[in-house]
Amino acid sequence: MIKKERKLPIIILQYEALLRRIPANHPKRPHILEELAKSKAGFNGEKSLDYQLSSIDQKKYHIFHDLRLSSEDRNFQIDSLIASKNLFIVLEVKNISGTLYFDEKFSQLIRTKNGEETGFADPYLQVGRQEALLRNFILQHKITCPPIKGFIVISNPSTIIKPTSKMIRNGTKIIHSAALPLELKNLETNHQTPILSDKELKKLSSILMKKNILLIREILTKFKIKESDLIKGVYCTKCMQLPISRVHYSWVCPKCSGTSRKAYVHSLIDYALLISSDISNKQMREFLQISSDTSALNLLRILNIDHSGETKGRRYHLTSLIERYRDGLL
Repeated sequence: MIKKERKLPIIILQYEALLRRIPANHPKRPHILEELAKSKAGFNGEKSLDYQLSSIDQKKYHIFHDLRLSSEDRNFQIDSLIASKNLFIVLEVKNISGTLYFDEKFSQLIRTKNGEETGFADPYLQVGRQEALLRNFILQHKITCPPIKGFIVISNPSTIIKPTSKMIRNGTKIIHSAALPLELKNLETNHQTPILSDKELKKLSSILMKKNILLIREILTKFKIKESDLIKGVYCTKCMQLPISRVHYSWVCPKCSGTSRKAYVHSLIDYALLISSDISNKQMREFLQISSDTSALNLLRILNIDHSGETKGRRYHLTSLIERYRDGLL
């Protein structure tokens, strides 16, 4: 069964929010668009794996997508984790087109496309690190660790994998996504002895979900963009016009004439994605261009989100809005 659904990555939401909030002629826009395209390609590659995973025994496996955990004070991310009582399988998904060559001597992945060579980090090393940290994570929680197997999954069926002397390195194998169901059956044949009980697997699944880390990167720092560069105000969720005006209790778009009482919620999500995951009344008024302290307070109360502190020092925590948006509830 799928224990953790695959959701739109937060980094994609951050890129989209940043593009929405910087001027059309901002010099960093081309770089941001390039990074957004890469992230979307990676996400599409991961989504293409879902078809292959739908054919495996859903009762036998617990499937977790986009897990981010911490072990030995180091964070690590797993594209997809397939867990059973017998073994755990780590999937590192790559949506890279062209011809791929894995250089063992210099530990790098080389892609040839249209006559040009591009170097990438060695995914074998990535999977090896993920396996080691996952093993430590499980042992830290006093649970016996089943064997962990890794696959580098190439999601683009037209990608050519150029053979090297060792296509399996340290137990990690590179495959096209279509081969995944067969590879899982082979692993089942070779690992028939349960290591965990049903109760232990259920407990570990609960721990993995509880310990999953929501990562919001410092996106302005990444692109060396100042907060003062951002366009403030509430944007229209229909046509993306920014800013739009508040008339009585609604926001009205001068471009498409759309009206909404909740348009400000999406702009608060922008604040969480770009600046900080918590906000004060004053910061909200400045970012959304609201003049009234009382109006801002009422809008925050309507959201019914967690907060800390009292009176003027109170801060409202916005991460739940991001999650509700990713779940399609906003």
